[in-house]
Amino acid sequence: MFFEKMSVPPPVILASASPRRASLLGRLGIPFRVETTDIPESEILIRMVRDYSAKNAYYHARKACSSIALEKARFVSSRFPDHLIISADTVVSTENQILGKPSDRENAIEMLRSLSGRDHCVYTAVALRFGSFEKTFRSKSVVTFYPSDDFQEELIRRYALSGDPLDKAGAYGIQETGGLLVSKIKGSYDTVVGLPLAKLARQLHSLGYPVLSIKEVSDAGIDS
Repeated sequence: MFFEKMSVPPPVILASASPRRASLLGRLGIPFRVETTDIPESEILIRMVRDYSAKNAYYHARKACSSIALEKARFVSSRFPDHLIISADTVVSTENQILGKPSDRENAIEMLRSLSGRDHCVYTAVALRFGSFEKTFRSKSVVTFYPSDDFQEELIRRYALSGDPLDKAGAYGIQETGGLLVSKIKGSYDTVVGLPLAKLARQLHSLGYPVLSIKEVSDAGIDS
């Protein structure tokens, strides 16, 4: 396995300004630091999906999040080639529309109304890069919002006016008040938050990078 050949595994950088991703990654017990990127995600997304056919929205959403995650990893890796870079990008898509981050509060309200009473897909892509080595993978979850009614409308307006949706794909964070709009999830909760942690742990393990060991788990308060 790739990293097992090294006497000391490379230090990790999370290429994301998202505190939600940092919190999730911290659960793996891997020391890391955060470096942000200057990648214009919204512009890249607009450029990539400008000519997409509505019936291919899901395909282009998958392609877009993978490309953006890899571009982030490459950007940070060019500055820190001796670090393992972990980056991620999340895209929300309905059957015929890709939803990025809202431009303002009114746009957030429009997005959230459009999701009410229907399913949508949340794709999170993760890119790993170390030197010239790179690997990407994706995770998908299907989220269903409650149907539109007076309470749903009140929640949408209050949530949008708080400003919290403005930095999130699809205009909501499931771990915030936005979670009150959700009736069910099929798939990984962490994927919707922005980092599919279980899948990431297995990818790192398959590459020989040490994550939380079985011994550490067994020693954490389990009596023999």
